[in-house]
Amino acid sequence: MKAKLAIGIVIVVLIAAIICLSNLLKKERYESKRQSGNVEALFSELKTYKVRDSLNVAESKQLRLTIEELEEYREADAKLIKELKLKPSQVEYITHTKVVTKDSIVFMIKDSCFNYADKWAEFSGCIRSDTVDFKYQTSDSLSTVVNREYKHRFLWFRWGTKGYRMKIVNHNPRSRITYNEFIKIEK
Repeated sequence: MKAKLAIGIVIVVLIAAIICLSNLLKKERYESKRQSGNVEALFSELKTYKVRDSLNVAESKQLRLTIEELEEYREADAKLIKELKLKPSQVEYITHTKVVTKDSIVFMIKDSCFNYADKWAEFSGCIRSDTVDFKYQTSDSLSTVVNREYKHRFLWFRWGTKGYRMKIVNHNPRSRITYNEFIKIEK
């Protein structure tokens, strides 16, 4: 009787250990995939191309950080979240995009003043004896699309999520996106 009870206890303990270890293995596999995806996102360059002959597109991969990693490695982002009076657990995504606008313009000067305006920029100024009064305004329009990368494909079936990509379209033909970072905050 005591031997059967001891064997029963050993079996229950072994089953509990197997369940705990399988859960630990599942968490470690998830963490390993997250870390390898982060390495891939950090080392991949910003992919840029054009659509419709004038719209610049930039594509970047997702960087997945935990709240602790955000606070440790991205202090500026954590500070911004606090300044916005948000808790880190309320934040889903953070993106950083840098746009550079570059062009040349020829002005016709009338009475020592000049003006230029189009859909994306306005410039005006007056040249006086030793000074130039120059005013400008530029605008930009960005469209952002986030799409899921599937892990598996067979015929027309797709399942599993490998990661996400962010595609940013810059509608200003004079501007180009030089930097983009797409961060998902995981709880």
